[in-house]
Amino acid sequence: GAAKQVKVLSDNDMERIRQIPGVESVRPAISLNLQYITRDGQKKYVGTMQEFSSYKKPDLLAGTIPKNIPNHSLIIPEGFLEPLGFTNAQNAINKVVRVAVQKQVNQTAIISSILKGDVSSLKPNADNSNNSIEEQFKVIAVTKKPSTLVQPGTELYLYGNNSDVVRLNDYTTQNSLDYHKYLLAYVKVINGTNITTLNDAQAKIKKAGYSAQSVIDTEKTLTQVITVLQGIVMVFGLIAVVASVFGVVNTMYISVLQRTREIGLMKTLGMHKRDINKLFLFEAALIGLFGGLLGSLTAVTLGTLLNPWISKKLSLGNISLLDFRLDQIIGLILMLVIIAVVAGLLPARKASKLEPIEALRIE
Repeated sequence: GAAKQVKVLSDNDMERIRQIPGVESVRPAISLNLQYITRDGQKKYVGTMQEFSSYKKPDLLAGTIPKNIPNHSLIIPEGFLEPLGFTNAQNAINKVVRVAVQKQVNQTAIISSILKGDVSSLKPNADNSNNSIEEQFKVIAVTKKPSTLVQPGTELYLYGNNSDVVRLNDYTTQNSLDYHKYLLAYVKVINGTNITTLNDAQAKIKKAGYSAQSVIDTEKTLTQVITVLQGIVMVFGLIAVVASVFGVVNTMYISVLQRTREIGLMKTLGMHKRDINKLFLFEAALIGLFGGLLGSLTAVTLGTLLNPWISKKLSLGNISLLDFRLDQIIGLILMLVIIAVVAGLLPARKASKLEPIEALRIE
């Protein structure tokens, strides 16, 4: 199919959204790619810098985040401590780091040079002093690695105030087609905690021709993903239950065949059909009980051992992906006992109908 063009937001779009009833404020979502971040005696590392928003409530290893972040102040993530030579989070507080950004290529100038046949201006300049700037920032806080990574990579973002991020972004995009152009914008809704008000403002933004997604929409998407995963697990669970039913039936039929003479002897001694039926159903129930106990014990043991590894690999922090509740385990075992009894009905019925004389003749 045809490629879909990605639309960007301009300052005019920002103002237009700002005028929509119910909208309190609008600000561009800027992800500033740094040329490097470093400090004296350390290597240079690339990074991404964003404006710190009040709605973000990260766990801090050290420092504090004031309501109004001062200019040339920086919040760094835990992942940058070792590369920048800090022994610990507290050691980084009030230390100075250097941040550099580089101007983007002037696309208009390149196109003009190509059309004119002047390729000399396209040669890289060894001296980038006119195309980049380096500024000093003071570290005011260190963020802890988030317990869950909804967006992988965000755990390495650096944060500054709006003034610094916008100023540096304007420098990098000056004379380029990206100047004052944004892919996303954050919209704050008046009384946004009210779902009705939020949905109303979101509908008006969409009606104005923009795509809008709220935190509630994100939660719904995550819920749908979890529901699908749970459905997949249920399907595998049903397959396991069906397999266990056939296993119990097969085991009980073999038991009936192996104990045919024993059944005949019990009937000869006066045992009633219903008693033999109960005996085999009881055996089926024991199979379900011990199978459930063994399976639950294995699952809990493996889950307890694997949970820390899974949480570490998926960066889930202290969250346990494999959660075991006693009431659910007991309910599962009871369900397996019932399934085993139901599966044992046919073999038990066959055992109870055996004729004593015929059964005793079988070797």
